[in-house]
Amino acid sequence: MKRLLGLAILFVSACRGGSQPLSNWTAELAPCRQSGELLKHGHMEIGLWTKVSNDSLAAEIRRAMDFWANVLDMRWQERHDSQTCSIQVVDGSPGLFRNNLIAARSQFADRRSFHGWIAFNPKCPLTVVDAYLTAIHEIGHMLGLQHSPNPKSVMYFLDPESPPTLDEKDLALLRARHKLRQRGADLAAFAARGGQPSQGTVEPLTSGMSR
Repeated sequence: MKRLLGLAILFVSACRGGSQPLSNWTAELAPCRQSGELLKHGHMEIGLWTKVSNDSLAAEIRRAMDFWANVLDMRWQERHDSQTCSIQVVDGSPGLFRNNLIAARSQFADRRSFHGWIAFNPKCPLTVVDAYLTAIHEIGHMLGLQHSPNPKSVMYFLDPESPPTLDEKDLALLRARHKLRQRGADLAAFAARGGQPSQGTVEPLTSGMSR
């Protein structure tokens, strides 16, 4: 079954009087008071508050955070309240999803009323691999990544492939917004570790991209 990720088709129109468009979605949830960490260019300290009812999904969300911690200069820790969390992951209400093909939605960090929320659709069944890829994808949106036209990229809008891959455009966008953990050849060589291909890969950079 094909799954839609990121829900780009449901953008909310910009408010004419504001400098930033409105949040792409909102809900009756407590705002993560440390969500501003996701906007930092330097080292980030990310608090993750996982509130989904599916324990297997929660485990894959944590693994997705490990993926990003290997790419960006960031550290994450478990949090259990809105005062200390940067990201809050919840079971989304039916009103957030048009149908059961939509796996998850994340708030975009460059929108007003950004509170660090990701909602998973409890009625959209996910395999362990799908849950992992979807979590990486949705966290990627919070880090400033857009949908990719490259089906090899984990930011592709429909059923990203495993292992998760970041292409050159993804890396360029990340570099513009955040501090990458590794440079040049080291980042290009980022690959599966410990015999676990689900850890992900980064596609080789061109010479013009390395620094």
